[in-house]
Amino acid sequence: MGEPLVRLEYPLHEAALAVGVVTVREYDARTGRLLDEIVRRNVLTLAGKRAWCELLFGIVTPVIAGVAFGDNNTPATKTDATLYSENIRLPLTSFGPTATDDGTSGKMTAVCVMGSTQGNGFTYRELSFVRSLTAGAADLFNRVVIPDKAKTSSKILTAQLDLTLT
Repeated sequence: MGEPLVRLEYPLHEAALAVGVVTVREYDARTGRLLDEIVRRNVLTLAGKRAWCELLFGIVTPVIAGVAFGDNNTPATKTDATLYSENIRLPLTSFGPTATDDGTSGKMTAVCVMGSTQGNGFTYRELSFVRSLTAGAADLFNRVVIPDKAKTSSKILTAQLDLTLT
């Protein structure tokens, strides 16, 4: 056999370029009024890039199962496998092609809601969209550090990931 037609210097999942934006919204649990909105570009982990490539090639589905929230603000890196201090994992409330997309552009949106009875008593500083709901599993899709977000029963938090393969 001869040389392959294309030779990648890095595995595909390391070469894949994806831009992710995480939006965290805080609502008043009683009135539903938006209290705060935080928008951050996230760090897509190497495992996350691999999962994204697997999804595109039909190897695995779903690529994201939920969101893990933690209370550590160590800066995110692409080699992160777990949150530094995980407090809770919650399932996604929606996942799929971006609402304005026809499913062919490589855009995806995932959303998770932390209701008024969930995750209270913590100040969240980090979150990650994760591949399983097993607490502490080394399965981060991404990781993002946010400003302190104290969670009480009077608040609802939502986390949304908008991801585009570039």
